[in-house]
Amino acid sequence: MLGSRLRRGILYRVVSELGATKIALGHHRDDILQTLLLNMFYGGKLKGMPPKLQFEDGKNVVIRPLAYVKERDLEKYAELREFPIIPCNLCSSQPNLKRAEIKALINEWNKRFPGRTDNMFNALTNVVPSHRMDRKLFGFSKSRATGRTDPQGDIAFDEKPCASDAQSAPNAIPSFSSTTCKPRRIRRSSIFGGVARGAALRNLRATMTVSSNSATFQR
Repeated sequence: MLGSRLRRGILYRVVSELGATKIALGHHRDDILQTLLLNMFYGGKLKGMPPKLQFEDGKNVVIRPLAYVKERDLEKYAELREFPIIPCNLCSSQPNLKRAEIKALINEWNKRFPGRTDNMFNALTNVVPSHRMDRKLFGFSKSRATGRTDPQGDIAFDEKPCASDAQSAPNAIPSFSSTTCKPRRIRRSSIFGGVARGAALRNLRATMTVSSNSATFQR
C-alpha cells in the first residue's frame, strides 16, 4: 500500500509539472476484481475501480483503458509482441501480501468454477441500489406501499435464471453456485405473515432437490 501511494504521489507531481490533465493507468479487469474483494474483506466497503473518474483535487481525470481486459489476455498479447516484462518487487509480487492472497483466491475460483469471476465483474456493471443497504444511495425510510406493481420491488428471488457457468464450461464440476436455476417467485407479503411464513418456507424447501453432484431449484 505504501509503495502504491509513493508511486501515485510521484505520478501526480510529474503530471502537474507537465501541465497534463489526464492520467492513464494500467489496471486491468483482474486488478479491479482484486480491489473489490480487498475493500469488502478488509475495508468494509463495496468499492472497486472505475474506468474513468475525476481525481479528488478536481484537476485531473484518471482513465483505465484496460479496465475490461483480462490479465491472461494481456499476458498473451505481451508475449506475442515480445514486450519486455518489468518485474515489480514493490506490490503484489511480494509473498504474503493481501492482494497476492486475493489473486490466488480468484485464480482458484477460475479453475474450480469457470465463469464465476465473469459474473462478479458483470455485477459491478449491474448494480441495484434499492437492494443494497446503503442509505446514501436509496431512501429506505421513505419506502411506502403504493398499491401499484413495482418491477424493482422486493421479491425472495430474482425471476431470471441463475447465471450458468456450466453452459460456458461444459467440463466444469457442477455446484450450487454454477447451476442454472429458475427459482420460485415469492413475494415478501407471502413470507412475513405468521403461519403464512412457515407455509411458504416449507413450500420453498419442497422445491429444492439435492443430489450428490449439485443442488437445483425446480419450478
